[in-house]
Amino acid sequence: MNIDATSPTPAHAHRAALVKQARVWVAQTFFGTLLKQMHDSPFRSELFSGGRGGQAFSSLFDQHLTERMAGGKNAEKLVNSIVKHIERAQPQLRRDEPDAARELTTNLRQTRVAPAPRD
Repeated sequence: MNIDATSPTPAHAHRAALVKQARVWVAQTFFGTLLKQMHDSPFRSELFSGGRGGQAFSSLFDQHLTERMAGGKNAEKLVNSIVKHIERAQPQLRRDEPDAARELTTNLRQTRVAPAPRD
């Protein structure tokens, strides 16, 4: 029996999907909220606002920035703790059940949270 070491097992694929989804959640809920509060702060300076172009593209820049922040080393602990919590909350999901992992991955993709609208 020839086992390829580079092919991921269903458990690894499931965990990778959970990590990816947890990064999205961290980006949108934690870092997105943080940046929104920074933009609404009474202490912000108009000197660095960017004018109308800054207003038009600030939401795109914030989205990109939150994704980068959630993928960094500082967010790894939060992402891993969310993944561990999800794995503990789903005891029926066994490491050797690829159908259950595929079903959970599909459910996670369908429940993506839309970014909060900016005022």
